[in-house]
Amino acid sequence: MERGGDEWAINRGGTKPKEERIQFAHPDGSGKKIEWQSAKESPRTYPESPLILDLESGDPIVFTIVAISSGREIYSKYVYRNGVWIEEKLPETFEKRFTNLYLKIGKDFINLETKRKNNTKPGYSLNLREVGPQREAATDRRR
Repeated sequence: MERGGDEWAINRGGTKPKEERIQFAHPDGSGKKIEWQSAKESPRTYPESPLILDLESGDPIVFTIVAISSGREIYSKYVYRNGVWIEEKLPETFEKRFTNLYLKIGKDFINLETKRKNNTKPGYSLNLREVGPQREAATDRRR
């Protein structure tokens, strides 16, 4: 976290994320730690947010979202290969996937099953509940 962020009425703490990180054990069972770290920032200097952590052909993958201008957000995909994270350009349209990260609601952590149930409930942005089917996230997708 660092100082800054939205106006005081919304952000009483006066802070915002400086970066986002995910750390996990390598899926090959070696016990090796892998860390993904946000690489992009929005024009308002908020880091990209990881939405999905998964495996694809045995390689860890991370899907993220970041604002590119006021009201416009894009999804990105990173693949961990040979010890490095590589951004893999998403096509304009691709198969929609439900998110499995942001397992903390307020001060309480939730499990993956609860997250899946919350993904079907209305109330927060669809851009945080699912990734795709287009590279650019739709504007104000609340359901």
